[in-house]
Amino acid sequence: MKPAMAMRDPAAAGRMPALTGPALVAAVLLAGAAAPLVLPPFTIHLLALVLCYGTWAMSFGLVMGQLGLTSFGHAALFGGGAYAAAWVALNLSDSLAGGLAAGGLFGAAMGAVMGLVLGRLSGVAFSIGSLAFGGMVTQVANSWAEVTGGSDGLVGLPFPRLFGRELGDRALYAAAAALAVLTWVGLRALLRRRAGLVVHAVRDDPLRAASSGIAVHAVRVATLAGSGLLAGLAGGVSAFVVGSVAPSALDWSASGSVLVMAVVGGVSSVTGPFLGAVGYTLFEQALSQVLPNYRLVLGLAFIAAVLLSPVDRRGRRDA
Repeated sequence: MKPAMAMRDPAAAGRMPALTGPALVAAVLLAGAAAPLVLPPFTIHLLALVLCYGTWAMSFGLVMGQLGLTSFGHAALFGGGAYAAAWVALNLSDSLAGGLAAGGLFGAAMGAVMGLVLGRLSGVAFSIGSLAFGGMVTQVANSWAEVTGGSDGLVGLPFPRLFGRELGDRALYAAAAALAVLTWVGLRALLRRRAGLVVHAVRDDPLRAASSGIAVHAVRVATLAGSGLLAGLAGGVSAFVVGSVAPSALDWSASGSVLVMAVVGGVSSVTGPFLGAVGYTLFEQALSQVLPNYRLVLGLAFIAAVLLSPVDRRGRRDA
């Protein structure tokens, strides 16, 4: 007796396979690699910022999606890294490596401090505490004019150098792209290892994790420090791309922007916040060119996107 043959769906034959999250990111990165060859300087500048925001959003997703803490002070990590890189470039060295090292280390230190102070809190208490933390950092940036430039910020950054060679917009775009790729690959690899299981255990049930011998506070401090490292690096690259840093980079509204990026893209994966940052930034730029009150339309559009998106049982969007 001949075995039954599976029937092929004729309609499925004509359909293209859907892109999964990683495949979509790979397609975006492939297109991005060719961008400097065909796009004008302004577009390259914009895409470099998009990539910086994408890295920042992935660092935020590590805290919100993987650790389960919603921070309203994450701009302090990104903006703090930008300030550190800018200060080094203006006062010590115009080396790209030096500026990014300062930005990353400062961001990691800020994340560690946030974790040490707020790491024993959860839920709304952590969110309010992080908002206050970000407000204090913003106040310091506005007041300490000798170091931060006060309300004017730090302006007139030179193009950074690498191995004695001045880097232009295309080289900075390449640096932003490399950072985004390394962040995406590194976070995906980390979360699939034991460290990722520990972070998820702390997120899902801190009391049970503690009873199992996991140092919950230490895990939160380490995760916030790692997130700060990535955010600070992204902030450092953005400072060189823009050529200046202002206190608005630290403000609570900037923290709100990265929150929207991550939530719209989906915080339950590494890929989602990156794609959310790309969509948010490009959509905002397009709206600002045609509508004077574009922020109202932007807000309504993303409220609709969140309400209409599928959610899983924990209330997080599907990746």
